[in-house]
Amino acid sequence: MKKILFAHDESVDDKADSAEWAEALNIKTDNLLAAVGVIDYHDKFLLHNTEEDILQLNEEIMSIISENTGDRTNTLAACIDEDKYVLIFSDVSREENSAAKRKIEKILSSIKKEIEEKLQMTVTFGLSGGGGNITNVAAYYENALSALRYKLYMGTNSLIWYEQCTFSEEIPSELKDAINEWSRKPIRSEEAMRQLEDIFQMLGTLRLRYSQYNLLLLRLVGNVIRDAEDSAMMSKVFGDIDTSTVFCGCETWRDHFQWMQKHISRLKEGGREEKHRSEIEAALRYIEDNLGEPLTLSRIADHVNFSKNYFSQLFKQSMGENLVDYIARIRINRAKELLLSSDYKVYEIAAEVGFESQHYFNRLFKTLVGVTPTEYRNIKCFS
Repeated sequence: MKKILFAHDESVDDKADSAEWAEALNIKTDNLLAAVGVIDYHDKFLLHNTEEDILQLNEEIMSIISENTGDRTNTLAACIDEDKYVLIFSDVSREENSAAKRKIEKILSSIKKEIEEKLQMTVTFGLSGGGGNITNVAAYYENALSALRYKLYMGTNSLIWYEQCTFSEEIPSELKDAINEWSRKPIRSEEAMRQLEDIFQMLGTLRLRYSQYNLLLLRLVGNVIRDAEDSAMMSKVFGDIDTSTVFCGCETWRDHFQWMQKHISRLKEGGREEKHRSEIEAALRYIEDNLGEPLTLSRIADHVNFSKNYFSQLFKQSMGENLVDYIARIRINRAKELLLSSDYKVYEIAAEVGFESQHYFNRLFKTLVGVTPTEYRNIKCFS
């Protein structure tokens, strides 16, 4: 049995012919081929990690592959091709195809389990097999990549054989009607959200061709974008949107549904904030004018005629921080002004901005500013 070989030649890519693959990986072309497997981690990992993290990850995953393959398996070779890990399995024992597959799946299950336990991440396996000469390796690799893409329907924590990748050839009228009906409804309504979930469930079950799926997905997203544009909330909902990377990090139909949920929720929140902007501004003025008084949630909510719970939620959505933190920050800012512009003693300033306890005032001031009130006054006066 040939020992596992770790090799990577940048001149060998997915367009290389089989002879180049075999030569680069030092594989004899008379070996029989059982399967080619491709292991891929997820886009979300790439989004949140540095280049150094990725290089370290490559080493750790290749080490795990090495530990689970080698002379005791029928693995011919393993290499890294761009950001994917390629395993080539031989069939020197000339086993029945199903038996060879079971053996390969057992190897990959061990690799998968160890990656999950050691690296706390999930991976997807794309596989293509069925026997043949090693010179078929390039074609098998292409098919394994196609199988990997099928995670759109099967999920990211999957082992997918190319032979499993079946598609619906036509978009059923039931799905078309559901999308048309959803498009006519106010997309922020609860009914529309339930219907959208049903639509994505159908998309996940039907397994359309990727081009058909993408067209329907773009139509659904287009409705959300139009609603945001009509409400003048594009920047609030989408930020600096780049249409080429709008779904970056989304790999399955469930990811796409969650993306839609998130942005429709932002539309709801933005609409509610816009509707009650005058009340929020009135609350801010009230806080500013009454810093020396007890400022409770009940008192401020009553001032703008809202219930405590509703106002608390609305305030945080509008201001990006809760009411208590906001009041504390405003009081400390006023105290900083008084420390520099008046001769009041520290305890007098504490009372002036609404603190009953000077001890608490001193602690909070140091937490937010980094120095005590007295130190702040001395530093600023000295400078």
